[in-house]
Amino acid sequence: MRTISVRIMAVISESLLAFNTAPPHRMRLGDLVPALVLLTCAIFSSACDAGRFGQDYELQRAHLDPRLAADSTIRMPTEALALEGVSITVTTFGDGCRRKGRAIVSVLGSVVTIEPHDSVCVSCSVCNSVRRVFEHEAVVQFASAGQGVVQVIGLIMPADTLGVVESAITIRDP
Repeated sequence: MRTISVRIMAVISESLLAFNTAPPHRMRLGDLVPALVLLTCAIFSSACDAGRFGQDYELQRAHLDPRLAADSTIRMPTEALALEGVSITVTTFGDGCRRKGRAIVSVLGSVVTIEPHDSVCVSCSVCNSVRRVFEHEAVVQFASAGQGVVQVIGLIMPADTLGVVESAITIRDP
């Protein structure tokens, strides 16, 4: 990434130098267009790529998309054995100011609760709105056979209200 940034700055410098050293009758505003386009891209890409220049981050609840079915938000097998690890993947979403954070996982009886969090840049003034997909992984064990439930607690987009997405799993004896 650093090589690209250095090259962009070189093109901008060359364009500005050519504009400034041209005789007055040869100066055209169109000669500055490549430099201005590259400068704009460099500014927005560096602002959107939070974390490179010492911005402050904090953990916040992750965003869940209510338009997705529960099996798209929570990926796991439909059946598992008691006392064996079950791999669960939770899909969350963010923008240019979000990075995948950690997930808080708790098991109480036959209910697994997963609370995914993302690192959010709180000092960024500009972020892109390109949708990013994060996958939070957890491995859990159910203590006994029966019907299990996996609950994911997060912020429901676009209103950022706290919500729960649930999915069922059948637990069999080993």
